[in-house]
Amino acid sequence: MFKIPHENNTSVVIDDISVAPVIAGAIGVPFAYVASHPENMEHARTVFENMGLELGTTVTVTSADNLETQIPIIPPPVLYKGSQRIALKDMVATLTEFGYQKVVRIEHEGEWQLRGDILDVFSDGILFRIMFLGDEIEQIKTIDPGGFTTIDTLKSCTIAPIPDRYIATEHTSVLESLKHRYPIIVLEQETKLAIWVNLKEPFEPVVSLKIRTAPVANYFSAISVLVPELVWNIKSRNKTVVCYVGKSKALERYLEQKAITYKITTYDNIHHGAINIVQKPLGASFELVDQGIVVYSIGTAPPQPQTIHNENCATTEGLDYCDCEFEIPQEGSLVIHQKHGLGRYIGKKRMEFGSEKKEYLILQYDGGTFVYVPTDQLGLLYNYIGSPRRLDRI
Repeated sequence: MFKIPHENNTSVVIDDISVAPVIAGAIGVPFAYVASHPENMEHARTVFENMGLELGTTVTVTSADNLETQIPIIPPPVLYKGSQRIALKDMVATLTEFGYQKVVRIEHEGEWQLRGDILDVFSDGILFRIMFLGDEIEQIKTIDPGGFTTIDTLKSCTIAPIPDRYIATEHTSVLESLKHRYPIIVLEQETKLAIWVNLKEPFEPVVSLKIRTAPVANYFSAISVLVPELVWNIKSRNKTVVCYVGKSKALERYLEQKAITYKITTYDNIHHGAINIVQKPLGASFELVDQGIVVYSIGTAPPQPQTIHNENCATTEGLDYCDCEFEIPQEGSLVIHQKHGLGRYIGKKRMEFGSEKKEYLILQYDGGTFVYVPTDQLGLLYNYIGSPRRLDRI
């Protein structure tokens, strides 16, 4: 995979969130993602979770509305090492400041107990036993919370503050916190995304890199049609091919039958000039024009509702639809929007805009764009009854 240079104030502009997971592989470091609207946050989280990115660690997702919100400044975790000189009372003072509670016997995370020169601390899912000899850490062990028996001996351990107990004396904005924690911030701006590397001033990059994309057909289960295109891209166009297949093994089996070589890999370890298979889902297919990479989203086309043509069925702009009252179909079915054309229904979601809460149907279009249709506007939709075909692109 191509790499984005980690220069100060570098922005990278890309088309939509479907490209962002691939860009994450080019970034190679943890980053923050800022959705332009609160309703986009859940979609962003789903995209990154599907890519196997760890929310809150590899990527943090927030909304542009939150950037100026003041939040408490929480100190970083403290590293303690074996043979480190530190007074037991000073470590206890730190635990108290971090929000840990003293108990007679530890039962829950965020508690500590003291027996002579032996300090037990339950932090971040691990029960540590820190043994002192005077003002020096003699040994650090991990302990079984059930039987308090030794599991392992460590060279060091990390104790982190408990966010909901730590009493902060200073505050900062969400934006400043993200800039401090992450070298890269991805900002969603309506129809495009911008990635800022090592921000020094909010959204004022000095170098701009354009990541241009071109649409590519989604093939779903048409593997026999797809594979010649994969080979053509590599041999005739000198491209690198990346196929996101989810849990499907159909492409692997077909390539093996045809004796075509491929690589099973991850999104951040792409082999150039080869067919790469990533066993994760992706919402759209596209080409990274300047990087020479063609990305395919491959899966099984979902079953379409079995609608029988009758006097109410019609055809418009090449799309077969039922001109009767719209019925919410199974998730994954194709539907027609009067304005946006053929999309895929992926589910319902209740969202709040201002002070009003409504339920919306979510439609996905080619390129990864999503349209939210309120349930009180279902007159804009028709049930699609034609053969499976490529989604329209907004």
